[in-house]
Amino acid sequence: MTVMPNAEPENVPTYTYVATIPTFNDFLTRAKKFHKNWGLNPIDVSSLEDVLAHLAKKTKKGFRIRIVTHADDFIFLPLFKGGQKDQEITADLLNAFAKSDVSGLTLLFGNIVDLSIQLNGDTLLEIILADLRANAQNVLVPFGLKDAPSLPRGAVLELFQRGVEQVALQKAKPKTANIRAMQKALGIMLAAKIDGLRGRVSAEAHVTSTQVQRLEDAIIVVARNLTITFNTPSDTIYFLNLKAAVNAITSRKFRDILDKARKRPSSIDIRGCRAGADLDYLKAIANFFGSTPTKPITVTGPDFYQSFPTPASRKFNSGEAPTLVSSKPKLESELDHWAQVTGQATTISPAYKKLISYCDGFVLPVPEVNAQGNLNGVISMLVLGSAGPGSSGFFAITHWLDSQWLSPPGPVEAKKNTLRDAWANENKVPLMIGLSKNLHDPTAGQETFLVPDPRYMTHIKSTT
Repeated sequence: MTVMPNAEPENVPTYTYVATIPTFNDFLTRAKKFHKNWGLNPIDVSSLEDVLAHLAKKTKKGFRIRIVTHADDFIFLPLFKGGQKDQEITADLLNAFAKSDVSGLTLLFGNIVDLSIQLNGDTLLEIILADLRANAQNVLVPFGLKDAPSLPRGAVLELFQRGVEQVALQKAKPKTANIRAMQKALGIMLAAKIDGLRGRVSAEAHVTSTQVQRLEDAIIVVARNLTITFNTPSDTIYFLNLKAAVNAITSRKFRDILDKARKRPSSIDIRGCRAGADLDYLKAIANFFGSTPTKPITVTGPDFYQSFPTPASRKFNSGEAPTLVSSKPKLESELDHWAQVTGQATTISPAYKKLISYCDGFVLPVPEVNAQGNLNGVISMLVLGSAGPGSSGFFAITHWLDSQWLSPPGPVEAKKNTLRDAWANENKVPLMIGLSKNLHDPTAGQETFLVPDPRYMTHIKSTT
C-alpha cells in the first residue's frame, strides 16, 4: 500500500450510518453505494434515535462512527422515530435533549398560553395573582407572592405557565391524539425526576413539594373559572415531532438508550452539506453524544457541500498530452496543484511534458468545462497509458485508491483491489467523495475537491 505523498486520506469509521430520507434521495443512494463499495457495510437509519439504539448495544468503546445525511448548517433527520422526515436537528434541540428529557420536551412544547396577554387592562398573570391573593392567599405565602407588586420569576413563573396550559388542554375539544400527546409531554415536564418543573420550583423557591402542589392546584382552579378561549397549536409538524419525542421517552426508554450510546464513540464524522459550517453546531453534536472536558468526543463535518460523484475515466498516451493541455482549461492549474502536493514534476516545463511526467506516477483529476467555459460538473481522471498490470497507469490508479483511507483494515483493502481492477481493466471509475463551495454552480472557483486532495480536508472542520 502506497499513499500519494502529502495526500490526506479520510479515517475509516467502525460504523457508517446512512439516512433514509425520501427527499433528494440520489445523494443518499450514492452515499450508500460509495461506502458499500469500500466494504464499510453502511447501516440504514431513519432517525438519530436509530443511531443511538445501534450504538447502545455495543460493548466496545472508543471507536469512530460516520453519519451521512442531508444537511445545510445542521442535519436534516428525524431526531426520533416517527418524526418529521426532514426535521432540522438544531444545536438548541441537541443541547436541550443532552441536558434532559424535560429540557428537550420544553423546547418542542413551547408555550401555548401567553401570560402577558391583556384582558380588560390587566395581564393574564396579574388576573390569576389577584384572584389567588383574594381567595387563596395562603398558597402564595411560601413563595413571597402574597402582596403586590411581587411577581413570580424563574421556575415559579413557569409553574403558572404550565398550570394554565393544563387547563387549556383539559378544555380542548375534541380530545384528539395530538392533545393527548401534549398532555403526556406536559406531565413529563412537570413530574420527571430529572429536571422536572415541580422539583425545580421546590429547589429554587426553597419550599416543600406539598407547597408546590398546592400552588399548582390553586392556579388550575383559577384558570378553570376564566372565561377565555385557549388556542392550542394546529401545526402538523409540531405534533409529529412532539408525539415522536413522547413515544421515545415513554415507550422506548430514550434516556437509557442515550446514556448507553454516549459511552461508545470517541469520534463522529458527519458527512452532509455544510454540517461543519458552524463549529458550535459540531460542539452541540459532541455534547449530545456525551463529550466532556476529560473525555472529549471529536466531531467533524464539512463547511462545503458534500457530494459522491462518479468521475470519468480518460486514459491517454504521451502523444496526446499537448492536445489535452490545450483543450482542457482547468488542466494546468490542477496539474500545478497536484505537482506541489506530491512533489512530482514540479520544475518540468512546458505543461504537456509536466503532464506526462506527473501522470507517470499519479492520476490527475481535472474539472471539465462546457463550450461557454463554465464547469459542467464532470471530473476526468487522467491516466497515462493502458493501465494494464505492471504499467505506470496501473500503479497511478493504485496510489490514488491507496490514498482514500488512513490505515484501512483488511476488508477495505480487499475492496480497494476490486475497485482498482475495475478501473484499470474496464474503465469503471468508482464513486468518489467530494466537497464544493456551492452546489450546481458552473462558475470558476466552484470545483469539486476529491479525497485525498488536501483542499478537501481543509474544509473538514473539527471540534478538536
